Amino acid sequence: MTFKTGTGSTIAIGTTLATPNGTAAEYAADGYTNIGDIETIGPFGDERSIVRFTSLADGRVQKARGVADAGDQTISYAHKTGDAGQVALLAAFAVASQAADEFNFRVQLNDAITTNKTTRYYRARVASQRVREITNDGAVIVEAMLAISTAVLEVPAS
Repeated sequence: MTFKTGTGSTIAIGTTLATPNGTAAEYAADGYTNIGDIETIGPFGDERSIVRFTSLADGRVQKARGVADAGDQTISYAHKTGDAGQVALLAAFAVASQAADEFNFRVQLNDAITTNKTTRYYRARVASQRVREITNDGAVIVEAMLAISTAVLEVPAS
């Protein structure tokens, strides 16, 4: 099998619908709105910290795996007035309640073998919304940072 490019991939924002067990069925039960005109979907997925301890007895650094962190993901998109996904992303950023500001996200690759694309689900808080730059000969690009707070669940293509 040959590799696939990211062309045709999408990212969508859901609601604050709870996913207590983090299952595909729980995530799929949410309604998602694609975020339009995505330029890039930045890195995401678990990385464990390394806990270090140095014993006085042998002067050797000992290491253990620490907590997992799925990261802070940056997505960039061309500003498009009225795009439902961009509006939902901005609204998620504006939520002031710490109890209701964690949203479901869905990333789908364009790799469907028959009907279902590889899909990754996770929950995140929209931590920033910034205009990257405005130029004469360029699109107005906005960058949003998603602070991922759960494991990333992958559902393979079928």
